[in-house]
Amino acid sequence: MQWDGFIVDISESGAQLELFDTQGIPEQFSLLIGGHGAVRRLCHVVWRSRDRLGVKFLRGPERVPTASIGRA
Repeated sequence: MQWDGFIVDISESGAQLELFDTQGIPEQFSLLIGGHGAVRRLCHVVWRSRDRLGVKFLRGPERVPTASIGRA
């Protein structure tokens, strides 16, 4: 599943995300960061409001091949 939003703040250990609505977003998910040279981070939700999430990164960044971005 895909949700659109943007990163409000990011650090080595986590991020704050803004979305239209956080309802339905699971407690753990993968976050795709960037376009060309993108990385994927496994996240765990540590707090949520109606339109924002605070997430903790569970492991280091994983490079995503450019050819796989945008595929379901």
